[in-house]
Amino acid sequence: MKFKMFLAGVAVVGFLSGVVAVGFVAGVVPCVHADEYHHGMGAYDDHHNWHDSDWWRQHDPKWVHEHHPDWYGDGAWDKHHQWRDRSWWLAHDPKWVHKHHPEWY
Repeated sequence: MKFKMFLAGVAVVGFLSGVVAVGFVAGVVPCVHADEYHHGMGAYDDHHNWHDSDWWRQHDPKWVHEHHPDWYGDGAWDKHHQWRDRSWWLAHDPKWVHKHHPEWY
């Protein structure tokens, strides 16, 4: 009974942490993290397929602009968590640009 409770606990913890567990007859339970193969920026689509940021910019630029404008590069989040591109920062806060992104000049 204790062993069944232990396995149930492992299954729940694995499920909640995004870990996929596969059990073998021998009782060994290897775990593979669901995002182990997804490195860098990207997101899942509506069918739970992973796509990197390049794919998203090409296939759904409106979604990228709304959800991840930072994937376009030159820019930064302001204090209100609003994405501002390089030209906005240069026009509105050149001292900040000079301090944080001198390469934008």
